[in-house]
Amino acid sequence: MRKGGVMGFGYDDVVEKNVEVFKGNESVVSGKLTFGKLKGIVVFFANDLLRVNALSAGETYGQLVLKDDGGDFYTIINCTVEAFSIEAELILEGRSFLLNKAKLYVRYNVVSRWFNDRNGIDRSSSRQDRVVTWSANQEQFEVEVLSVDKPFSVKSSSANGCQRVNEDFVIHEHVNFCIEPIGCEFSIIEFKDRVHELLVYFVIVMGMPADVNSIYLRNDDGDVRDGYFPAFVREPNHEYESAGGLYAFLTADDVKDHWHESLNNYFSVAMVKRRDL
Repeated sequence: MRKGGVMGFGYDDVVEKNVEVFKGNESVVSGKLTFGKLKGIVVFFANDLLRVNALSAGETYGQLVLKDDGGDFYTIINCTVEAFSIEAELILEGRSFLLNKAKLYVRYNVVSRWFNDRNGIDRSSSRQDRVVTWSANQEQFEVEVLSVDKPFSVKSSSANGCQRVNEDFVIHEHVNFCIEPIGCEFSIIEFKDRVHELLVYFVIVMGMPADVNSIYLRNDDGDVRDGYFPAFVREPNHEYESAGGLYAFLTADDVKDHWHESLNNYFSVAMVKRRDL
């Protein structure tokens, strides 16, 4: 299901598609789906008023399925029907997604550059055999956040590859963070909240703005889905980002021995504040 692009589904551009909205197996209304680049997830009804009666303003749905002109399906989550539109909190590629033992993977802009600031290429790497050896590779981490009502783990992992561009080979590297519930299941919205809270944690530690690049969900059946929810989009500062950790409040090296303590302390406060709102 995943297209696996460098940028994430909905995060790099505004998406507009003509769609049919389904309740169960029945198509009940047509409209235009719009989302991406900080925009909300909205389906604006077309001139299809004879079928709009199947959806009444004020109704809410946990999930609705959409089908575009090309035959691709999407699932919108936590939907509210307005007079001439449907608004949703999150959208996934594909039909309904089962949350059995699901985990979410998120990539943040700026955070990968900060996290991998010490990484480099060993000069002895074999050019002839196209073997690339990383030097001073940043140590990954896995933390169990147990200081909250519904515990979960946060695990970092490096993703890298090499692409031929004309005469050059371009090496790409970024960090994914996996959020996985421990002994419980998260709703889609709980996953969304953890993504936002983890982003705020990194913004505080780095002392510079960051935003979401991509998210995807994987369940116990091996089903993998790209997703999108509206979120803050930073104004890029290429001077800061090219300099990596030089402008950061703390470096990844400063934090590497304190991931467990700092994440548990942060989430215990962040989630209490969320409950109090």
